[in-house]
Amino acid sequence: MVKKQGKRTSWNVELRRIGTDNSRISNDINTYRWFFVFLKMSLELEGTTFTISNKKHTLKFDNKHNWWKLINLNSIRKMPKLIKEDSKGQSSVIKKMFNDLWGKYKPLFIEKGVILGRNEDVPNDYDSYHFPPTYTLREKLSAVKLNAMGKEVKFKAGRNIKGKSRRSNADIILSDTTELLMKRLFHILRLDMSVEKMKSIDLFFKVNKIMNKNFIVPEIVRASAYAEKGDGYATRGAVGTRPKSNVGDFNSNIRMTQRDRRQAKILLINLSKGIFPKIDKVI
Repeated sequence: MVKKQGKRTSWNVELRRIGTDNSRISNDINTYRWFFVFLKMSLELEGTTFTISNKKHTLKFDNKHNWWKLINLNSIRKMPKLIKEDSKGQSSVIKKMFNDLWGKYKPLFIEKGVILGRNEDVPNDYDSYHFPPTYTLREKLSAVKLNAMGKEVKFKAGRNIKGKSRRSNADIILSDTTELLMKRLFHILRLDMSVEKMKSIDLFFKVNKIMNKNFIVPEIVRASAYAEKGDGYATRGAVGTRPKSNVGDFNSNIRMTQRDRRQAKILLINLSKGIFPKIDKVI
């Protein structure tokens, strides 16, 4: 008997973000994995100039940004390369890299919460309160509220203050993303930067084959060679054989791959400036 899996609810997702020590991360764990993967790729391509919307952008890390003061970029530079055509063993490399980096930098992504402990357990940037044993709960709350009144950040309804976040107060705050998108952009970027002059249609087929082992790469032929009654389209092969198509059948896929190529580069440029993942435009 197959055990029915529980329904994926927002509550279940929230529970996944709470550690055994009650620490809490703001995003799904995969977001942090892709953060470090693309960070490594950015470091491999540092100094490269990309042309986006007819404007040139040089990939360069802003060492004055708070993120790069907290993360040792030089140690990540020395890790095994991710940008290469051969992907054999790459999953294991990424897994080891992430485990090492997450073990070291996880505190940067954890939301700050109440600490119950002695003075030596409290970070320097925390406020400490020491109440007399005779104080009631009301008196304690009143003292905390009075002290915090001058430090409270006011938010207008529907708007966020630049540089502030309602949902997290971690040292490094990332935006949400999806596993499928990040995986596709990873392979697009890896192959685009390691294989010289790869056509978008070939890149589309190669990435699709990686992400879906059952995908059958069609045989591309001239439309005129298989056209029927002048319709301009190639005939399809029999069931179970390699299908025959012409390039025109994949125009939308070619445009999508061209967009992915551009967005992957935008992702790296924005990451070097301390924003992840933003792919729609260069900031």
